[in-house]
Amino acid sequence: MIQIDEKPGSIFCVTFNGPKQMDDIETYLSRFDEWLSQDKTFSLILNQIDAEAAEANRAEGSQKREAEWLRQNKPRIAQRCDRIVMVLDSAILVEKWQPIAPKAMENMFGCSGRVFGSVSDAEQWIEEQMSLAS
Repeated sequence: MIQIDEKPGSIFCVTFNGPKQMDDIETYLSRFDEWLSQDKTFSLILNQIDAEAAEANRAEGSQKREAEWLRQNKPRIAQRCDRIVMVLDSAILVEKWQPIAPKAMENMFGCSGRVFGSVSDAEQWIEEQMSLAS
């Protein structure tokens, strides 16, 4: 299941609850495309609930579809998206991804990024980065 919310300050939050299904990926990518088409910059929070199950049980082809779309749209993402934060509800996965997240986000999306264990921590980091940039 997927839920997409817009928060103040041009922050979009995409919440995946459990393993990502192909329909969820298509909805997310369609909305991402809409955000990239707007004439404004934004930040993105990718919130994964039940992260360990999601990592182990992705729908067949969903990871490839997402990676392919990101690769094709990386220049647009780098131009419009200021930062991307992944939120994982698993301390094990946060510990695993936190050290490599900045470089991985830059390589995958073309913008800065981090990994946190809560949406509130992610929002705080985004707000701090926005303050530093202004």
